[in-house]
Formats: sequence, C-alpha cells, structure tokens
Amino acid sequence: MSAVNSLSGWVVLVTGAGNGIGRAEAHAFHAEGATVVVTDIDRQAAEVVARELGDRAMAARLDVADGDQWAQVVSETNESHGPVRVLVNNAAIFTPEPNVDGDVDAWRRVLEGNVVGTLHGIRAVVPGMRDAGGGSIVDTISTAGTKGISATTGCHRPIRGASTTSRGGVVVHTGRSSR
Repeated sequence: MSAVNSLSGWVVLVTGAGNGIGRAEAHAFHAEGATVVVTDIDRQAAEVVARELGDRAMAARLDVADGDQWAQVVSETNESHGPVRVLVNNAAIFTPEPNVDGDVDAWRRVLEGNVVGTLHGIRAVVPGMRDAGGGSIVDTISTAGTKGISATTGCHRPIRGASTTSRGGVVVHTGRSSR
C-alpha cells in the first residue's frame, strides 16, 4: 500500500461483493487501507469475504432493490465505522429472457435491482458523504449499458432487453446524480 493511494480511515461499501468482481473490488479497497463493508444478497457469501479480509471489514445482507435494507446497512455502518466515503454499486440482476417473450415481472425485478437499487444506494450514502466533505460513487456495469448488445430475433442470440436497458439506465442516472 502506498501513502499516495492510501484509503486509511475511509469506509467503502461494495454491493454484490460475495463473489466475482465485487469480491475483487472489496479486496482491492481493503489492500489500500479502507474499511470495507461487504454486502451481498447472500449473507453467507458476504461473511466469507469479510473473513478473508480480516480486520477493517464488515459483512451485511443487502437486497439492493430494498430501500429499507439500504437505510439499515448504512445506519449500522455509520455507527460502527463512520460515513461511507466510497460506494461501489456492483450488484446486478441478469435475466436471459428475451424482450419478445420475456416475463414483465422479471423485467421489473431487473429494473428494481439494477436502476432503482442504484438510486437507493446513492440516496442512502450521499448525506454522509456530504457531511464528511465528499466521496465517490463507482458503478460497475457491462459494456452493454453503453452500447447495447447486438441482437437478433433468431435462435442464435435472442434480444436481451431488461438487463441491457437497466445498465443503460444506471449510466444515465448516475451521470445526472453527480450534477
């Protein structure tokens, strides 16, 4: 850890950190000296990662689509470690269902988790960031959110609407929130 890049004293909350990219992000921030709040809809997975990190780590179950859970996790974090200075919106819901024959309720769940969940997170952490003098919000999305997916109506690659639409929504929403 270098003094220039040190995040010592900063609290970082990573969603979807029970595995994959979120887990790697949690490890990277922890290596830079941050206290990391490892969140995942699978609490056991979050706890495993928090144990891997050791000190300066806290695990919490978080369904990002649930505003009340966001409020609870951020409140517990504020009480235990101080305000969240970095929010990493990594959790996402993917559905392979195509637009044409897809279930509308599945679409809603993807949009609730990926777009509304991002809004819940921003709303939950920004007051503490402001009080602390600033912070950062990082959204992890696939390139599908910025350029879409080449799709056909054939059987090779069905149109994947909800996941791609939600990723694009995160890009637009966060850009507007930063103003």
